[in-house]
Amino acid sequence: MNKTLLLILCDFLLLNLLALTRWEQVDEQLVSTEIAPVGTADGKRPESADTDLLAALNLSLEEERQLRDALGTELEDTRKTLESRDETLGEREARLTRLETELENQERDLENATRQVTESRLDLNALADRLSRTAEEATEERIRSGRLQEELAAQQAEARKLAGSVRQLEEEKAVANSEIQSLETRVEVVETERTYLRENVTSLEGEIEAVREEKMHLQQQTGVLAEGVTRLAERSADLTEEIRSNTPINANTLFYEFLDNRVLGSFWAARSNIFGPVTRETDSRTLLAGDGERVFALFHVDQTVFAQRDSGADWASLSGSLTRGSASVPVEAVGFLARDGRIAVVEVDPDQVQALGAKVYLTALEPFKFEEAVLVNGEGEYYGQTAFKVDPRTPGYVMMESKIISRMFGEFSPSTGDLVFSKTGELLGIMVNRRYCALIENFLTVGSINFGTDLAGQPTSETLGAMKARVAALPEPLR
Repeated sequence: MNKTLLLILCDFLLLNLLALTRWEQVDEQLVSTEIAPVGTADGKRPESADTDLLAALNLSLEEERQLRDALGTELEDTRKTLESRDETLGEREARLTRLETELENQERDLENATRQVTESRLDLNALADRLSRTAEEATEERIRSGRLQEELAAQQAEARKLAGSVRQLEEEKAVANSEIQSLETRVEVVETERTYLRENVTSLEGEIEAVREEKMHLQQQTGVLAEGVTRLAERSADLTEEIRSNTPINANTLFYEFLDNRVLGSFWAARSNIFGPVTRETDSRTLLAGDGERVFALFHVDQTVFAQRDSGADWASLSGSLTRGSASVPVEAVGFLARDGRIAVVEVDPDQVQALGAKVYLTALEPFKFEEAVLVNGEGEYYGQTAFKVDPRTPGYVMMESKIISRMFGEFSPSTGDLVFSKTGELLGIMVNRRYCALIENFLTVGSINFGTDLAGQPTSETLGAMKARVAALPEPLR
């Protein structure tokens, strides 16, 4: 509620309260209750005291009446002010209503004007489209007219050309008639020649039949000759292979071929013990050997990190590589041959063989064809031709001469890990000690160790211990 209006209502209620109060009765009660009787000693009230009291009451009543009149006047002024304000508020509301009406009218006029502008714009666009279509139609009409003129000119030219063709055809017809007459004469000549040729064809057919029979006879002879040539070629290939397998290769040639095709095997191993980390690295050169199906790099176990002197502790990390020139392939696992646990092999897949580019030596099918063999040190320090013997007590092994004399290197003794070749260049085996060579007939393995950086789940000592046990079970000369 408005503060001014609340004040006016409070004033109005106060004035009503003052106007409706009966002040005469209130004054008498106040006088009778509040003013104690004053008298003389004989019990009578003095007359002057009553007069003063009455005068005071009249004065108070007069003041109250004046106050009430003033309040009434003020209330009347307030009522007039309120009515004036109500009239002003009504005028403002009426003016606001008129303004809203005018605003609505202006908005309506604006909408009408906008609608008219939109309609005018649509009409203008329609006129523009119609004008554009009219221009396009006029352009098409001009193009069509030009095309018709061109077609008319072309038809006129074609008509002139046809007229010339007709004249040319008439001339050609005259020439053709003369040629027809000439051809009729030639036909008569051809008929005569045809009769003569028919007689010649009959005689030629007999000659062709005779030639066909002679050709069939020659084809039969050619087939027999081809079979003979094929058998001769097969026999020649067999003879070539037999000659090659029975012709010894010069030891010098075999040695230099080995030097050109050998690969470097690098191995690295690591583990820890109470004294700290332990690492081992080895590098040794060898060859690639195969049985016609698979290819392996061949090592003696002492040429790797799995030396027989190892204490038997497990390796925690293993890695290796095969390198030839700038090409290098990783070693994923090492296997141990069933023939002898000291022979370690690394399988090489065809892609790796191609990457290394080294010759693959095949195992010897007839290891005892020659009484001598060629022994080559993997590091290229020496080589020589030596005799070997078969010991019935050690099947699968041959005993080499303990002293080998070479004109280039003088006298030397075989060493563990040396490679032994037949005199035809095939691989016989590898020296497992200083006297005996293990013949390699196949690459069957009985154990393997995978390479990696975390070998906690692969106890290498068990595999190496099993290989040591197999070696310990061999006859004394082979250990």
